[in-house]
Amino acid sequence: AFTATNGVILPKAVTLAPQAVSKTYDGSTHFAATNSDLAALTTQLGIAGDMVTGVTLTYDTKNAGTNKSLTASNAIISDGNNGSNYAISYQNNTASEITRATLCEKGLIGRKLPPVNSILVGHREIANPIF
Repeated sequence: AFTATNGVILPKAVTLAPQAVSKTYDGSTHFAATNSDLAALTTQLGIAGDMVTGVTLTYDTKNAGTNKSLTASNAIISDGNNGSNYAISYQNNTASEITRATLCEKGLIGRKLPPVNSILVGHREIANPIF
């Protein structure tokens, strides 16, 4: 007998969790997903031929540190149905990191030095500073 639920295809429930990643401190919480990140998320779909082709990955803070929380959102799924074959939820990864940036001093090699009675402040020269 036919019922209202016969022949109904429901979206597959999938929880996407980003893999642990690392970036160097750049003052932002954004992480640009790599092909490896997309492949790891694609595997979580569990259907051959369907792929995660884009995702937003965001750290909980911009500050350097370990065991950082990384959140995935806005996954773009190529499944022949604009992603509608999936009911997506997200789980944070708490093993990611932001490494400290390396500071480099450019130095004055090849540059004319300011007169002895002046100092450099930022990129400006101040003549006859008062100390």
